[in-house]
This record gives sequence, C-alpha cells and structure tokens, in this order.
Amino acid sequence: MPSFLPRLAVLVLAVLPLVSCNGDIFGHTVQVKAQYLNLAGHTAAVLVSTPDHVLDPDAASDIGQAVTRRIMDNVKGVTMVPYSRSQAFVEANPYWTTRPPSSVQKALGVDRLIVVDVAEFKTHEEGSNGELLQGVASGYIRVLEAENKNADNFVLNHLATSNYPPLRRSTVGLPEGFGDTSRASVRSRLIQLFSRDTAGAFYDHEETR
Repeated sequence: MPSFLPRLAVLVLAVLPLVSCNGDIFGHTVQVKAQYLNLAGHTAAVLVSTPDHVLDPDAASDIGQAVTRRIMDNVKGVTMVPYSRSQAFVEANPYWTTRPPSSVQKALGVDRLIVVDVAEFKTHEEGSNGELLQGVASGYIRVLEAENKNADNFVLNHLATSNYPPLRRSTVGLPEGFGDTSRASVRSRLIQLFSRDTAGAFYDHEETR
C-alpha cells in the first residue's frame, strides 16, 4: 500500500469537521442558554447598524433579514415586524442611530426593539489583499422594552462573535476542489453563523461548533 495514504487519511479527517454536504458546520454540540426570554406575547422589530469601516453595503439588510427570520422560526408567541418594514424605516431615517431609542421604538409601533449593533464584518484578513479568506462578524445585541420606566435604557447588551471558517481555520491549505471558498461563499456562511449566534440570544438551543 502506498505510504502516502495514511497521511491523506489524516488530511481528510482534519478537514471533514468543517462543512457538511448541506452547508451545516460540523464539530461538537453544545447547549446554549438564552440571554433574554421576554419576547413571547410582544411585538418586536430588528434594526441593524454598521460602522463606516464595514464596506459591505448589504451587510446590515442581509443580517437583519436573517435574524428576523430565525427569531420568527424559533421563538413562540412573538409577533415580528417584517424586516422589509424595518428596512424602509432605515432608508427613510438614515440617521436613526442618533435618535433616542424610545422614539425609534414608537415609530415602529413595537414594544420590543432589537438592535444589532455590528462592530465588525469582514470576509478576509486585513493586509492580505483579499487573498486570505477568513470571515469575522461581531456586534452587540440590544433590547429595549416599551414598558421600562427608563425608556431609553437597553435591558440586554450581549456580544456575539462568529467566524467562518470556524475556529480561525483559514481556507488556505484546504484540498483543491473542497467546497466553494469564494468570497461570496464565505460571506454567506458568515451571515448564516452570525444570524444564528445573534438570534440564539432569544431562545435555548443547541449549536454544533
């Protein structure tokens, strides 16, 4: 038997935990507890803000849609404002982040305002000229309650951070033809993970890491 086969087997086994055939990310399963459980019985809207150094013009809307959809699918009893309405509000009020949060909440007509304050969103390592694909997304998840006596005080400030490829494994060194390692693929997986980690703040769940 050729001597290179054991080394090849080790390489394949090392790569397999990254991505399944349907795009799910493999690894070990962990139980994740919700950070906030008071959405049921309320109306809620998701808004996403991104800093100027995030150059992806569609990052906020894509994250907002994904987070809204995941909350709708996993939190029973909450009435979510369609993200198209949240997006229309953002487009009509480009400086909404400078307004008191309670006024934004009232304008949207909800009693739970969920703000995803993105701090970082990138698909490649800085200084690599886009050649080293390593997606990183992070941001704070904030919740405003309409009935709170301190109307502009967020009751949740939770940091979520996601990486793709996971565990800081870069796409460099993967076998030729292993999946799609384009920027578009990394971006798609990153939004999938970040929306999971963000929406997951609102329900107990399992994650495969």
